[in-house]
This record gives sequence, C-alpha cells and structure tokens, in this order.
Amino acid sequence: MSAVERRRDQLGSDVDDAVAEAGVRRGRTVVRLIRVEDVAIGCLVSLAVGLVFWPRGAANALGAALSAAYRSSSHYLSRAIDANLTGRGGAATAEKAAALADFGRLDDAFRQFLAERGAKHVPLAEASSLVTGTVALRLSADAVVDLWHDVDGATDLANADHAVIASAEQIERWYDSLAESLSLDGHMPPDPISGKQIGEDRWAAALAADTVPGTEMSAVRVIWTADHLDAARRLQPKLVQAARMAAKSRGAWLT
Repeated sequence: MSAVERRRDQLGSDVDDAVAEAGVRRGRTVVRLIRVEDVAIGCLVSLAVGLVFWPRGAANALGAALSAAYRSSSHYLSRAIDANLTGRGGAATAEKAAALADFGRLDDAFRQFLAERGAKHVPLAEASSLVTGTVALRLSADAVVDLWHDVDGATDLANADHAVIASAEQIERWYDSLAESLSLDGHMPPDPISGKQIGEDRWAAALAADTVPGTEMSAVRVIWTADHLDAARRLQPKLVQAARMAAKSRGAWLT
C-alpha cells in the first residue's frame, strides 16, 4: 500500500471517529435535555397536585385530622362505657380501630405541620395539647374495656349504670362540638362542663340506692368507670383554651 493510500485510510478513520464522537455528544445532550424536561414536568405536576389537594397548608390538614380524631375517640369512650355497664359486653373493637386509624392520620398531619415553614397561627404548645388530648380519650376508653374484661356488666346497679351512661353521652356530644370548632367553619368551642353539669351527684345517689350486699365489686367498677369519664371532662379547660386560639377567625388554621 502506497503512502498516499495509507494517509487516505487514516484520514477516513479520523473522520469516522469524529462523526461518531459528535453523535455521542449529541445523544448525551439530547438525554440531558430530556431529563431536564422530565424534572420540570414533575415539578409542575407536584405543584398542581399541591394546589388542588392541599390548598391551605399543613395547618388545614391538622385541623381536619384533629376534628376526626376527637369524634372517633370520644365515641369509642362512650361506646365502651355503654357496652360494658349494661352487660352487652364487647371491647368496642370497631370503634377502637376507627379511633386508632384517625390518630394515625392525625400523627401524619402533625408531623407535616411541624415540618412546614412559615408563621403558625396556633402556638406549638397548644397544638400539642390538642393532639395529646385525643390520646387521653382513647386511653380512658381502653381502661374501661380492661376494667370490665370478663365481667358481665353491672346489671345489678341499673340506676347507677344509666346515670353514668347518660353522662358519657353528654361528654361525647361535648367533644363533637369541640371537633366542629377545630374544622374550618369558624365555630367557637363550647364551654367546659362542670362536675355538677355532668351529673356527679347523680352517680353518687344512684350508687347509694343500688348498692346492697354482694354488689360491692360492681359498685367499685362503676366508680372507677365514672372516674375515667370524669378524666375526659377534666381535660376540657386546657383543650378549650387551645381550641379558642384556633377558632378566633375562620382562617385560624391557615398558614
């Protein structure tokens, strides 16, 4: 092969290499552009979803989650007292599951509330008090269920049963009203219920009338049940203080 032919072949090889390298560079450029485009589209989609499904920030979700948790937890407490005092029994399993599920959502919303930047209309201490209040209600219900485990109610103390059950229903209604105030409807929370309003005097009078020899253990369980219910009442002043800060205006839960 002559020198001219060798030089021609070398030049041809160099040209092929240059063309191939240019093609690779172009391909990489196209890939990078596609990736940038994908990221931009993803950001726009995330922004749109956030605007549609979470238009008012983490505090909005926290208020809604608190409302649901108080409704389900207070219903669990009322149902546990009703079922066990009347002898119908049962661990209020469905009600407990609902309360736990609502608290799981509340926990997620509270974490997001803590993580979100910006001014918070509800101080952290008050928001924390409202969250832990739902736990206290659920634990009170758990304690009532454990107290009456393997016991066939207190059917021999009918008057006392009815008095405590009526008070439990009153407590549940109060917490339903609190739940309304925690949603975005601008309602103010209700005033706390006093011991007299809840009927503590009626409990004592009914127990005194019902208790006869042989019913002492049932009477003790009724007293303890009433004390768990009263614990839910004693929570109210602190919860009302926090909830009123959130309900001063319709937008109090907005960030």
